[in-house]
Amino acid sequence: MMQFNSYVFILAFLPVMLLAYYLIGKFNQRFGKIIIIIGSIVFYGYSDITMVKILAVSILINLLFAKMIERIKWKKLFMAIPVFINVGLLLYFKYTNFAITNVNSWFCKEIPLKEIIMPIGISFFTFQQIAYIVAVYRQEISKVNIIDYIAYILYFPKLLMG
Repeated sequence: MMQFNSYVFILAFLPVMLLAYYLIGKFNQRFGKIIIIIGSIVFYGYSDITMVKILAVSILINLLFAKMIERIKWKKLFMAIPVFINVGLLLYFKYTNFAITNVNSWFCKEIPLKEIIMPIGISFFTFQQIAYIVAVYRQEISKVNIIDYIAYILYFPKLLMG
């Protein structure tokens, strides 16, 4: 994992990101957001590309449902489904081994623990995505913009907050 206080971050990643963002974003704000997205994927995938895949699937599911909420009459159903999916992912990654340990303890079982590597910031990006889905449902967000949404979820400085 790339740490904010590592040489790789301070001497390579951050200067390249700042330079690219300000040079490109100065001329075109949309391309500036794409630079943020690319940099965030590099930052997040620095330790393990599997984490990027999990995050990408989660983002795609939420984006798909946000678009459906925007266009379809059964808005409550299309809001509930991604909320359950997000909470399910969070429960799986954070509490599967905890549950197995308790089942083993309470019922004298020997169920092996799963080798689960928890994605960095999963709580934070999960709750952000739930908040976004609810905001689209409440029509606080009038139009779902793919670039804005992905930049909002992936913005690398806040990923470690989760």
